Amino acid sequence: MKGVGFVHGAMINRPRRISTEMMHVSDWYPTLVHVAGGNLTGLKLDGYNQWDTISEGAESPRTEILHNIRPPARNSYEHFSYRAAIRVGEIGRAV
Repeated sequence: MKGVGFVHGAMINRPRRISTEMMHVSDWYPTLVHVAGGNLTGLKLDGYNQWDTISEGAESPRTEILHNIRPPARNSYEHFSYRAAIRVGEIGRAV
């Protein structure tokens, strides 16, 4: 899955490039808190600080993304079924 994003500013040390690193929407909070000089030490968050990835082009600290989990629903055969998708590294799995 791919998405489009745009970050601009004087704090970007390696501008004008395309990143193919893995990033999730939950990574924005710890990233923006870091840029603002905040401290999240001791908090358990799902997101990662991606500032080095955005600013320097470093490898993303994220290795997995849970794309979706849909609660059980009855299908036409009256069985309960889950719908979910996850990516770990370069491998994706839908169930």
